[in-house]
Amino acid sequence: MDLDRSPADLARAAADEVRALNQRTLTPRAAFTYPSEIQDTVTGLAAVLLGLPQSLDQIHQGIDAVNGQQRLYAYNNANVDDLLDESKTDLLDAIEHIREASLALQHVVNRLAYVGAIVPEEPAGAAAND
Repeated sequence: MDLDRSPADLARAAADEVRALNQRTLTPRAAFTYPSEIQDTVTGLAAVLLGLPQSLDQIHQGIDAVNGQQRLYAYNNANVDDLLDESKTDLLDAIEHIREASLALQHVVNRLAYVGAIVPEEPAGAAAND
């Protein structure tokens, strides 16, 4: 874990990894051979969602911290306090939705734990010919 990077750099790196996952799974038949590979992938994504509410809550707190440290203004001449309050409300909504998605992914992980693939047996003596 590289804690020398800024929060924005860490968030961009996480987004890059999600884009890589999206590219890698464009062709599901090539990406996954066994149900356990799908379960492992969903487990990883569930872990991402499990940690996101904390990150967003800390960003929510960061809005108050930044607002208390310096005088802020809005480029669009809007009321800064309104913009910040609405942003904080949206963050709280996102946290709730992510928690729901995290729970749904955990259900997927739990269900996939019971799914396996039947791998055909090699004929007797086939391994000796390798």
